[in-house]
Amino acid sequence: MLKTAERLLAEHEYGGVDMRVLADEASVNLDATAHHFGSKGKPYIEAIMCRFRPISEERIWDQRL
Repeated sequence: MLKTAERLLAEHEYGGVDMRVLADEASVNLDATAHHFGSKGKPYIEAIMCRFRPISEERIWDQRL
């Protein structure tokens, strides 16, 4: 689902996609998606953070050496 959120964000920007579209595109249940994430912002934030976490972890590791 996060890959779908990332793709939709890139294609349509944040305002162009709602939770129903995200759930449909990711082939997941809308109610489960809403229950797990709460708002539409959370899956998009998580999709972006999945890209930044490895970079941050690498920087932290480099600083320790």
